[in-house]
Amino acid sequence: MGVRVLFLIDGFNVYHSINPSNLGSDYNKYKWLNLKQCCHNTLHIIHTQAEITQIHYFTATPQHLQLTNPGRLHRHRLYLRALNSLRNPSIKIHEGKIRQQQVITESNEGKKYVKIWREKGTDIALAMHLIYEAQQDVADQFVIMSGDSDYAPLIHYFRLMFPTKLIRFVFPAGRFSSELQKLAPLSFKLSLDTYKSCQLPDRITLASGKFIYRPIEWT
Repeated sequence: MGVRVLFLIDGFNVYHSINPSNLGSDYNKYKWLNLKQCCHNTLHIIHTQAEITQIHYFTATPQHLQLTNPGRLHRHRLYLRALNSLRNPSIKIHEGKIRQQQVITESNEGKKYVKIWREKGTDIALAMHLIYEAQQDVADQFVIMSGDSDYAPLIHYFRLMFPTKLIRFVFPAGRFSSELQKLAPLSFKLSLDTYKSCQLPDRITLASGKFIYRPIEWT
């Protein structure tokens, strides 16, 4: 029997790791990322007999961009449709919310209140789903694809509750966390070469027979 592995992907953490402001505009084309293949390509690092049982993707649709940046909203929806087309295993998509939040900024001119949009609840949803799936005994090892150090407390409680199971992180490019690496020493980095080699086809055939295409901005 192989080693059962379940992946939980922090969608925003992965998406922003491919932000052109971090890596340069050449990497914008790698946002059409085949997450299933990406997970599969890491199995040899996890265990020689590792096999994927489930892949869970956590994100939030930026509905607030409907008027200000409809192209970005369209690309997000298109990408979710592309991920939904993947099978064996399918990627289970969990959508949270993006809400407006008021923050205070300080400068020489004093304090200023600014309203920004932030994704809310993805980390909590991911953590709760991890605990739920571990209770169902659907995997032996759990891999979180994120470099967000907010997940640090999760490691401690996960080990208390499931001492026979293993948890680790796959850090997206440029998202390394020394705190998470210390708490989960078997964690490892996702290389830029993986982004390059794990791309969805330019044209995808849906179950309905319709086609969707890689956004021109990501070519």
